[in-house]
Amino acid sequence: MQEAVNKDVNITYETLFEILRREKSREDLQELQESFFQDVIDYLRDKTRIMETSQGKLFSEEEMEKTRVQIMNIRKILKELYERREKKIIYMALNKSRTKTNIINTSVLLKEEQELYESVNDVLDRFREGILTNVLDKKMPSIRKNDVSSANGMQGMQANNAPNNGYDQPGSDVSAVSAGASDIPGSSPGDAELKPKEIKKEAMANKKTKTVRFLNPMPKFIGPDMVIYGPFEEEDIASLPEAAANVLIEKGRAEVMENGNGA
Repeated sequence: MQEAVNKDVNITYETLFEILRREKSREDLQELQESFFQDVIDYLRDKTRIMETSQGKLFSEEEMEKTRVQIMNIRKILKELYERREKKIIYMALNKSRTKTNIINTSVLLKEEQELYESVNDVLDRFREGILTNVLDKKMPSIRKNDVSSANGMQGMQANNAPNNGYDQPGSDVSAVSAGASDIPGSSPGDAELKPKEIKKEAMANKKTKTVRFLNPMPKFIGPDMVIYGPFEEEDIASLPEAAANVLIEKGRAEVMENGNGA
């Protein structure tokens, strides 16, 4: 049974030690309060402030040394806690990618951990499809160029910082959609600033579109033609660059319309 740290209990050296003990002794990821990171930061700041304001005051050297050692131990606890949770999250993503099960409990993930889980799962899924699926189909492994770009650098992040609404993580599908922009001749950051008209003209000349209907809400993203698309709501219909539309369709975020004008 998952046990969250009592919300009324402030973070202390003892509670951090207990949190780590539970994480070490149990196989499943343990639940933490949503405010855990902020509580830890506030605690570290308080400890550091005590050290700074006690310099030159009536504060025994023994007490000063005790505080220094405590801060050092707190940092060690936090590092070990993070690495243990990180390992469990990666295993969760691996299990999800391999089994395609929907029964994995992600409710215990903190917001930032949810991003890690979905990002790792997305990378594993894309490479499993590009390598294993192709080999089993007697084909050479083939990782699409935009997928590699997305995995390595999360290129083409969505233009705005729209909050995640639980549909997908910024930098996963959005990166895959927009990473194709690197294939456009002259689309390096420097060229984009110097010659935007030429870039847009060249991109539009080679543009093939496909009309899709969105199955889930989608935040803004930069297409391979360097144009910002979205945001879109469920049931919205839009004409998108073929490469972007194909990624959304493959990820189950949209479906092609019969009257699409793509080639």
